[in-house]
Amino acid sequence: MVALFWFTVRQTLLQRKIWVTLLLLLGPCALTLLIRHFKSEDDLQDVWERFHASMQFVLFLVVLPLICMLFGTSLIGAEVESRTLVYLLTRKMRRATVLVVRFAAVALVLSVLMELTLLAQYGCAVGGVDVAGLESPGGDGAWQPLDELLCYLRAGPAGVVAFLAAFVLIGLLVSRPLSISIVYVIVVELIISNLPVGVRVYTVSHQLRKGMFHSIPGLASMYELSPDQVAEFFPPGSTGTWAVCGLVLAALLVGGVLMTTRELVPAKIGRE
Repeated sequence: MVALFWFTVRQTLLQRKIWVTLLLLLGPCALTLLIRHFKSEDDLQDVWERFHASMQFVLFLVVLPLICMLFGTSLIGAEVESRTLVYLLTRKMRRATVLVVRFAAVALVLSVLMELTLLAQYGCAVGGVDVAGLESPGGDGAWQPLDELLCYLRAGPAGVVAFLAAFVLIGLLVSRPLSISIVYVIVVELIISNLPVGVRVYTVSHQLRKGMFHSIPGLASMYELSPDQVAEFFPPGSTGTWAVCGLVLAALLVGGVLMTTRELVPAKIGRE
């Protein structure tokens, strides 16, 4: 298992799509630097919005699902298409074990890249700005951007494993996972997760925000939610941790069953 884990790590880093992943991750940083270049005078409200808008609406809402989709939908399908899965299975490992080990390896790589991107985005948005002693736009007391960065750093790996598990399951369930995954990202994560309706609680994006809303003052105003909506969608004490853990466990369990019971051939998986 250890050999397969590190083989998958190396394989992930050497794939051509890692360059697409890096471009997606660095895009928000470049955009933030461009905005700062044309707006040289820093206002606390602008800095706060610049930091959190890039985190909430670009990195966590768009970039994170996309990079997980790139690797999750082909986690097993790529091995089937290239006919290399049989070599992994000849090492006396169960199919479900191969799935879990490969999932853990890819999740590790993407989590590290996501954490580095969050740190870089913080530097691009807040670096060089003196915020000491200034009032937070969303609450009482001085704004503590480092505390809010820690909140994002905690949410980064959780988002990676949740989205990756969802796309791995899609990759095993359907014959054209990339098309279905794109529809899922647009309809569920981009649209439904931002609607003021109860069904939003069933999206990954909403569960990730649960842990952020109570740690980052002002997010409710950024999402234009009323106090009643905040109380309904983000009740005190809710963090979304159990929902994310349940999603990952359920996706891996179903994926393991599919890996064990299905005949994995190129005609059924990874046609794209």
